[in-house]
Amino acid sequence: MSWTEEELRELGPDFLNRVLENMRAEEEPSVRFGETGEHIHPNYQIEYSNGEVECFRGDNHQPWSRQGRDGPFKERNLSGLFSYQTIRRLCDSGTNE
Repeated sequence: MSWTEEELRELGPDFLNRVLENMRAEEEPSVRFGETGEHIHPNYQIEYSNGEVECFRGDNHQPWSRQGRDGPFKERNLSGLFSYQTIRRLCDSGTNE
């Protein structure tokens, strides 16, 4: 599955707002979502314009780390980039439905 805006909207405003909370808006972030698993609470990777990358667990929105590995995720397991503005718009549209 490749994530689309419509599929992201289905994650709900609570999930997407938690993603936004982890994004530093002033640093022009984009986010990529994991494409493995059941697509209920996908892990995600935030990428900043300065090249910094942060990875988070989708189930609790805490920094991702497993067995000493803390990211970035494998490219083949990630969606395309979604901007901060896109995620904000999806959150706002989800609360108005």
